[in-house]
Amino acid sequence: MIKKIIFTCLFLMAAGVYADTIAYISFEEGSDGMGSIGVCPDIEPNYVEPGWVLNPYSDDSGYPVLSGDFPQYVADVSEAAPGNLAMSFGASLNCVKFENSLTFEWEENASKTIEFFLKRNGDGPDQSSAEFICVKNFPDYGWGFSFDRTSGLLRFTIKGNMITSTTDFRDGEWHHVAVTHVANSAHYDLYVDYRKEAELNDYSGGSISDGDFYLGCGYGWTSYRVLNGSIDEFRISDVALSTDDFVMVTQEKASFPNPNTGRLLSSMFATLEWQPGDLAMSHDIYFGTDPDNLVFQENTYELSWQCPPLAPSTTYYWRVDAVAYGFPQSPWVGDVWTFSTVDSILLDDFEDYDAESDLDKVWSFSENDPNTNANLQHPDLVVDGDAVYYEGNRGMKIIYDLAVETEESTASFSPEYKYWSSDGIKVLSMYVAFAHDSVADVKVTLNDGVNSSSSVYRYSELGWNGQWNEVNFVLSDFVGIDLGNIELVTVAATGAVGTGRVYIDDLKLNISRCMAELKGDLNGDCAVDLSDIAKMASEWQVDNNWP
Repeated sequence: MIKKIIFTCLFLMAAGVYADTIAYISFEEGSDGMGSIGVCPDIEPNYVEPGWVLNPYSDDSGYPVLSGDFPQYVADVSEAAPGNLAMSFGASLNCVKFENSLTFEWEENASKTIEFFLKRNGDGPDQSSAEFICVKNFPDYGWGFSFDRTSGLLRFTIKGNMITSTTDFRDGEWHHVAVTHVANSAHYDLYVDYRKEAELNDYSGGSISDGDFYLGCGYGWTSYRVLNGSIDEFRISDVALSTDDFVMVTQEKASFPNPNTGRLLSSMFATLEWQPGDLAMSHDIYFGTDPDNLVFQENTYELSWQCPPLAPSTTYYWRVDAVAYGFPQSPWVGDVWTFSTVDSILLDDFEDYDAESDLDKVWSFSENDPNTNANLQHPDLVVDGDAVYYEGNRGMKIIYDLAVETEESTASFSPEYKYWSSDGIKVLSMYVAFAHDSVADVKVTLNDGVNSSSSVYRYSELGWNGQWNEVNFVLSDFVGIDLGNIELVTVAATGAVGTGRVYIDDLKLNISRCMAELKGDLNGDCAVDLSDIAKMASEWQVDNNWP
């Protein structure tokens, strides 16, 4: 059903921060669960009230069309978004359409900022891989914001050019989103929670004026794509605003954590960031693995804090208390935020090297190596019909001549992550492939800056060549060195005699894990024993688990 509803528009001009506003939709004019929306061409200047505001000189003559079910005003009061109400979307075809609206055009020779608060409510009835937040004449000729259901990331697209956030929006929290563009430039910046996360460069595709504007959904690829979530404080400005001029949060405690709560980190290094409370002069940082017993770390005047080296497969909790000296309410205790780390630490997958000279800057090779040009292999080189990289499109090879190399051809590098004694790290793994003529063993040597220790994986243990094999070196086999400060890692083709090629990819540190699937291991402890029989007996015919 299509409806057209008119209401009184009000123009926000009193506050200086709104002086450059083209359109401002605060959603405060409704009531919880019910409200009215629309636009009015007769706007009273300097009359300050919340509402849907359109520049009277924008030549907008159309009314917003409500497509499908009525979008609901909700009292989803967030400490992030100002005001008391937001607008919730999610029912089939539940959105607002402005027909051929010039207010939402994008002029390449004009500056612009588009910003809003967004909260996702999980996967809704529309199971499309993409959910549209707002779009104009999308996808081929217009601009828009969408959400990737698979990755959880937000995307800004303009005429087919896309930039993507690093924040995962599946945490169910409010986030501030903004894109800025400077007139006559080919540059666009994407901000999430007042921090720049991506930029688009060298784009010049012309202005966008034609087409309908959708809020809460989009029309692309011949069908509607509906946001399952809420939008608040939607504003368009005709200048490229700085973060200080964005619609700001008004609250006493810290907000907008980065990493956002619930995020899974692939790196064992993290810098925590936040937005300050209104009166905060400094911040008390609390951190740990027990949310009920966080440990005080330090007081800082900064808006960021560097974590100590993290452990894999661990959940961390942190809190920022806002401190304002002279206020009896201080400190304002913050929320407890959380993030987790992955179960392995990538040391090198060789994907970041565009040329052999790039690899040379990280890895060093033995002097007499027959392949002196850094040994980076490109995707067109194959071994036994398979590419010489395990994953991605880059790998490393060591060409050896054990007679010339005095029984070893080596490749060495200094890892970024040096703290290998972290709880849970048990194994250094890598993928290895041998050419048909290769008979060398693989030796790994670790150096802590003072002492070295080695471990050898015998070629004969692989059982075949020309195939990728995961080779694992147990860290407890490296004795007499400080695993808390690994300065150098050397991978060597070693043996008594012979020439050949060894291919290396995906060096990782792993926590304790099963090295192979064991039939009968019902409780996942990497062993088949009486505990598996006990599990089978306890779950016999429970939920039809057993026959």
